[in-house]
Amino acid sequence: MAKEEITPSEWQIMEVLWASDTPLTSSEVYKRMQGNVDMSQRMVRVLMNRLNQKEVLGYTVDERDSRVYRPLSQASAWSVQVFYTARHWLNSHGASSRYVPDC
Repeated sequence: MAKEEITPSEWQIMEVLWASDTPLTSSEVYKRMQGNVDMSQRMVRVLMNRLNQKEVLGYTVDERDSRVYRPLSQASAWSVQVFYTARHWLNSHGASSRYVPDC
């Protein structure tokens, strides 16, 4: 798993890819996100490149010379990271231990 955290916008892109049975181009991800998020097609492409640099996404080049992206890890692995990040933040901000579950 990558050491860098992913942003909420990057998370939205990952949700689309995790839900897909096949790898997707940035255009396909954008089309699946339309109506759900306010993000330009260019921003989707930029964020997908960042996710690739963070080693969260991998890609191959198809016959039309397009990058086709696939997740390099499962959603469950990221969910654990999000849980621990949130738990750490709550603990460091004085949340009562009865509201912060243990694993």
